[in-house]
Amino acid sequence: MAPRAPNDMPDAPLVSVIIPCYNGSRFLAEAIESVLAQAHENLELIVVDDGSTDDSLEIVRGFGDRVRSEPLPHNQGVNFARNRGVEVARGEFLQFLDSDDLLRPEKIARSLEVFDDDDDVVFTGVESFGEVEVSHDLPAPPSWYGVLRRWLGRAAGSEQVVWDPSFPAEFFVLQGAQTAQLLHRKANYLRTGGFDRQLFEMDDWEFHFRLALAGTRFRRIPDPLVAYRHHEGPGRLRLSPRRADTALHIFRMMVEQARAADALDGRLRRALAARMAVWARALLRQDRPDHAREVYAMALDLDFLPRGSASPLYDVLARVAGIERAEALYLRLRGA
Repeated sequence: MAPRAPNDMPDAPLVSVIIPCYNGSRFLAEAIESVLAQAHENLELIVVDDGSTDDSLEIVRGFGDRVRSEPLPHNQGVNFARNRGVEVARGEFLQFLDSDDLLRPEKIARSLEVFDDDDDVVFTGVESFGEVEVSHDLPAPPSWYGVLRRWLGRAAGSEQVVWDPSFPAEFFVLQGAQTAQLLHRKANYLRTGGFDRQLFEMDDWEFHFRLALAGTRFRRIPDPLVAYRHHEGPGRLRLSPRRADTALHIFRMMVEQARAADALDGRLRRALAARMAVWARALLRQDRPDHAREVYAMALDLDFLPRGSASPLYDVLARVAGIERAEALYLRLRGA
């Protein structure tokens, strides 16, 4: 289809941009400015302050009537804040943005250009910036390890995920998407129930999977129009000690949701098993062996040979000798 210019249309759609914020004053102003700089001008920007104790509210008020403030009396979680924003939003479309991330100026305009009447969600690519995460891996092994090293060394990565519009659930299981990548039609967001208020971590992963199972019609723009910020701090949930329990809970939820939707076919089983195997390895490196064993056992229930790495040898070792022995051998070779 030919590109459209949203601001030139007689009825340029109103887009509600929702920023949940809890003690996010460090980067909040940058996030707000990235929204106000959007090429698509028919926007309402709603910042839902989730009981912050820093100066987040003062920062929001400093932008005057360009930003609508929705303060909550106490901290109730990011998904409560997001859904509160949806409740007061007037737009036909919803754009979420975390308080430490950024939208590129053309993000919303380009999404609307390709948004057909049959589409429910348009999602774009993403790029990372900021502080680089510290790797938990060990130094690369010496070259003399030969064939075994070359085959097992490939276990550092995983297979590249290719977007298949006829099977979006696979993509959202294996790769996932940041919350801000998606521009939602509000009616579809409400139809699918929105973010789960009971989840405090990995909630976007579960929600996007649920969207796919519910028959949401996606359109993709591969260009990176969202900037995801890496930084250390209390707001980054990847550091949370609850993450191992949450991973177990969400994996169980996803399998149950797929069964309920009669969608747990061979392809989705393989995708879920591969993701579980990747998480089992990560949990081992976070010194959570019990969680790792349980997650890997769930993977084996779904697929005889879960593909948790880019190395067939590693995956076979994990299946035969157990994920702990396979990972220990891999790390030994990497660090020798």
